[in-house]
Order: sequence, then C-alpha cells, then structure tokens
Amino acid sequence: MKAVALLAAFAASLLSACETTNLARNSTPPATIRQEFVLHSMTQDWEGTYLYGVGLTDLGFGHLGDRKGLTLTVDSGLSTIRFFYLSHRHGDDNLFHQTDVIYMEVNLRPNGKYTLHCDASDETARFTLIELSTKEAAATSVDVPLYIRPSPERSGPGFMPMFIPGHH
Repeated sequence: MKAVALLAAFAASLLSACETTNLARNSTPPATIRQEFVLHSMTQDWEGTYLYGVGLTDLGFGHLGDRKGLTLTVDSGLSTIRFFYLSHRHGDDNLFHQTDVIYMEVNLRPNGKYTLHCDASDETARFTLIELSTKEAAATSVDVPLYIRPSPERSGPGFMPMFIPGHH
C-alpha cells in the first residue's frame, strides 16, 4: 500500500512540474513568465508564445506540445529573454506560422509576474512582456516577420541544406 501512495505522490509531483519550470539560479526572489497560449483568431487551430531561453539557459525547440502555456520561474533583474511565436492554421497540415527567435532585454522585478503576449497578423508579429500586477508593458518588440515553415521542433535551429540538381 505504501508503494502505491509513493507512486501516486511521485506522479503528482511530475504533473505539477509540468506546469512550472524553475530556471532561477540566484538567491534573490525570482520572477515568473507565463507563455501565452490563447486563440486570437478563428483561422487558427492554436497559437502561442514560447520562451526559447532566459539569460544563459536555453530551452530550445524540444517538446513544444508539452510547453503550451507553461509558466517559468526565472532570475529577477536585468536579463535577456529569447522567444518565438508559433501557430497552426486550419488546412496548413505540416506547415506552421512562426517567427525567428527574438531577443529582448528586460528588467524583471523580484516576485514579478509576467505574461509573454504576441499580436500576430498574416505577415508580422509583435511581442509584449506584460507585468500582470499593473497590466503595463514591461518591454515590447518591434514588428518581426512571420514565416510559414515546418515545425521547428522537428528541424531545430538553423536550416538544412538541400541538393537540388539543375538542368544544363
């Protein structure tokens, strides 16, 4: 019976770990950043923002389906956050609308709570880091291009060269 209780407690800890990832490394009170995963358009199956990295920590492109709407605990203070937007539209099959990884300098307050929001059109996206207590923008990006590509989770960063024979 104890084994079942221990197994249930372990499973519960794994489930709760999926909701928040702790990337904080220093002793000051951390901040949290929630990746926004909200449907803004009826032409989308889903859309959201993803943190690619914070400071010296990279999360990369892996396991994107498990990271939807994730809240990350990060060090407060001056930092560089890296993020991207990814969405899937009706009928696009294996193609996704996405941005490159964007870099933004931020000053995160100790115990601050933030949401990474994205306003995307057909061609561009703009990111805003919103401080939840004030509903004010802590930082905003410029408009960045929106590309149609295969999932970055499968391809990773960069590109894969292809040999295309020419006709002479």
